[in-house]
Order: sequence, then C-alpha cells, then structure tokens
Amino acid sequence: MSTGILALWNNREAAHADEYEDWYKKEHFPERLGIPGILRGRRYEAEGARQRFFTYYETETPETLTSPAYLERLENPTDWTRRVMNDVMRDMSRTVCKVARREGGLRGAFAIAVRLNSAEGADDVLNDPEILARTIRRELWVSAEAGNEQTAEEKLRGGDEKIAACIMVETLRQADAEAVLSRLNNLVGSNAQSGEVYRFLCELESGSV
Repeated sequence: MSTGILALWNNREAAHADEYEDWYKKEHFPERLGIPGILRGRRYEAEGARQRFFTYYETETPETLTSPAYLERLENPTDWTRRVMNDVMRDMSRTVCKVARREGGLRGAFAIAVRLNSAEGADDVLNDPEILARTIRRELWVSAEAGNEQTAEEKLRGGDEKIAACIMVETLRQADAEAVLSRLNNLVGSNAQSGEVYRFLCELESGSV
C-alpha cells in the first residue's frame, strides 16, 4: 500500500483558466508522475469553494516527497511552471502527509475533503455509521512535514498554507457527498479548518506517462 500523500488546494486567476488546464494536462501532471515513487495524481474541482481546486498525489512513502529526484524538480521549475506559479496559481495549501487509514477499493465521482487543525479523534470519526454507510472509500491523512524550508516553487507562490490532517472520503453521488460533509462537520466541530465536496476531474498513473 502506498503510504505517502501530497495534498494540495488552490485557486487560479480566471483570466488564465485555459493556460492553467493546458499546463496541468501537457506538462505538470506528466512531469510529476514521471518522478520515481509518485504513483498516481488525482484532480478535483468545487465551484464556490474557498479554494476551488483539490489535487493529491499518492506516493510510495512520504519520503518520496523529499527524495533528490523530487526536490530537483521543485528547485528547478520550468519556464511554464514559473509563469503559472507567479501569475496564475493563488491561495496554495500544500502538505506532505502519511496515510494513517485507508479503506475501500472503489473510487467515486465525488470526494469530500475536510482539513483539520489536529489529527486527534479523526480516526474515530471514520467509524461513524452514517459515514460508513454512505461512502465507498475512506482515508485519513496526517501531516508528515519535516521542516519549514521553502523550495524555489513555493517561493514563487509566496508561501503555502499547511494542514495537520485531512479526512478524505469518496461517494458515488452528490447527494451522499453533501450529506457526508454535513455529518463530518458536525462530528469534527471546531477542529475543521475547512471542508468541501469536490467533483472528480481526472487521474494519471505513473505507468501511463
């Protein structure tokens, strides 16, 4: 089982919407999935959310995200990446995480991501009967950040938000997703940093690059 997650949320300038999508499809996703140890990338969108786009990468271990091959990319962004980081991407939240819990083999059309200020009690939340009944996949990610040194890419973005943990669950249908989000918000209370229902956009696996 893969044990590493790179969890990302961000906005983008509306005037650069087409370039943002072209960059992801033609350069950024293939580049990242070409790095050893990065196994899968998934992208989601939620219009009206505090941060519209949710992306995560599954990696062999959290240490993949501090490997020489990965850091070499972060410290040497392409010209296109520099432009996107400077002019297009906004409000970035980025955290290296470890998978503390993963259940369910199916993947859904909707993901509910609830970012937490603390991982305490989060595992118990996933045992709630309504959460179990309405979801087809359940994951708990806990921060595995090793330090605060900024890479060249982060400096271009002006610094990133961080999370302590994230509950990420998937459903087949939007109505279930909305009900699950409401239930999760009730269960985690003031520990929630933010939570949204995201619609699946696309996926790329390492063997497809």
